[in-house]
Amino acid sequence: LRTILESTAAPLIAFDDHEFISEVNDSACRFLSVSRDKLIGRRFRVFTFDDGTIDNKMSVLRARGEYHGEQVLVTGEGEERTVKLDIRSFVRDLQRFYICACHDITEQKELQETTRQANLNLERLNRELSQLNDLKTQFMTDIAQHLRSPLATILGYTEMLLDDELGSTTQGQREALQTCRRSALRAFSLLDDVLEFREIPNESPGNRAGNGKTT
Repeated sequence: LRTILESTAAPLIAFDDHEFISEVNDSACRFLSVSRDKLIGRRFRVFTFDDGTIDNKMSVLRARGEYHGEQVLVTGEGEERTVKLDIRSFVRDLQRFYICACHDITEQKELQETTRQANLNLERLNRELSQLNDLKTQFMTDIAQHLRSPLATILGYTEMLLDDELGSTTQGQREALQTCRRSALRAFSLLDDVLEFREIPNESPGNRAGNGKTT
């Protein structure tokens, strides 16, 4: 049994039906940071993190004769390591024992957790960005709608002056009024662009640049 244990690179722990450790390999001693003489005779669950599931896992092991799953082990120095356990039963001297292979997956689990947290943060930022974009779009729309009324008044009086409805105007005055009229129409065009952007919020700036309008 010692030969089998030491020929395997993975930490191996043998324990009996009452979970008392009977054999370990050198890799298990290094992994748990505990010498062999201090491991032998101690219960296997002493080195497991008690999350309330160890009793159920041991029941499954005794019923099926094997167990495959994840477990957090606590080393002699108090460090927590996540491992994948592969446990199988065997019989020696008419007594049932279990051999447990521990595969360290701590870095893999930490990477998964880091990725999960990053995805959660990204989802939160996307939600906040979407809310900010909605607020910006609503603000632009409100401003555009509030500006249309006074601009319409300015444009209306400008048209009346150009049509001499409020009295005759000189050539210089007409040129100034025509400039005002062009500016007012230009402002209306910009406001229309804002309202159009609100209706198509996902349209890219590149696509909008080809609609013939100048912004």
